[in-house]
Amino acid sequence: MSCPLNKLIRYLRLFSLPLSLLLLLLSPPVLAQPIQVVASMQPLALMLRSVAVEGVEVQVLLDAGQSPHDFNLKMSDRRKLAAADLVVWVGPEMEPYLAKLVTDGNALALESMQESVPQPTGHTAAHQHHDHGDDKHLWLDPRRGAAMLVALGDALAQLLPERAAELRIRAAATSQAVKALLERPPSGAATRRYAVAHDAYSQFVEAFGFPAPVVIADSPELAPGVRTLMQAGARLQPGDCLLVDLNHRRKWVQKFASDHQLELIEVDIMGVDQQVTNYVDLLSGLLTVFEHCR
Repeated sequence: MSCPLNKLIRYLRLFSLPLSLLLLLLSPPVLAQPIQVVASMQPLALMLRSVAVEGVEVQVLLDAGQSPHDFNLKMSDRRKLAAADLVVWVGPEMEPYLAKLVTDGNALALESMQESVPQPTGHTAAHQHHDHGDDKHLWLDPRRGAAMLVALGDALAQLLPERAAELRIRAAATSQAVKALLERPPSGAATRRYAVAHDAYSQFVEAFGFPAPVVIADSPELAPGVRTLMQAGARLQPGDCLLVDLNHRRKWVQKFASDHQLELIEVDIMGVDQQVTNYVDLLSGLLTVFEHCR
């Protein structure tokens, strides 16, 4: 009675090794987990996506149209930061709510980037060296942005060494495209003034050699007083431009533009427009608006 049983045992032993190999070959491959990168806001995510390759997953803390001036972290945001391989942020001056949640070891701050790109040579020298004041919108400075792109390429190359060469090439090419914007020829002498609803453009206008705007308010969340509005209006003429951030138009902005017969133009400084897919697009869109208002 035991003979058939012994034959079965020998049969199973004979085919156990090939069967295990067959199961191994048929099992799905174990995929590497993507590199998790968190950008504090959309402009930095645009920089990352200009450099990133397959295997890099970019997440953004601020939703489209959300202002960094009054942002509050949610618990889900804290979890994203804790799980991130790399955090990209503007820095503690603009985002103090992140200061205790990021470390130098896994973070890159735009504030720390050196403005290593030469000053533009095609514009009037008198337009340079504007007072930055408290303007913390550093992503609008192409010189700092170009340096940040190279730094992102290096940081991602360390996290994804098998794609290091490709990452650095993409970073260098995008950085060069940003620098090339600074070489755009001037469009001629300005024929009208322009105002901005709040102070956000000093880095941008200095880099590209535009004249300083009439700044109406320090913050988009606070409406200026009557005296401030009167002083700003006295410096403008009918037909001049008034630039206001996309998705942040306020009632006082509409009334001020109407009272002084200004051309009201929405400007996308946060990259929330779906047609803006990379950092060069963001800067190019701003350049188009500023050239229009000359």
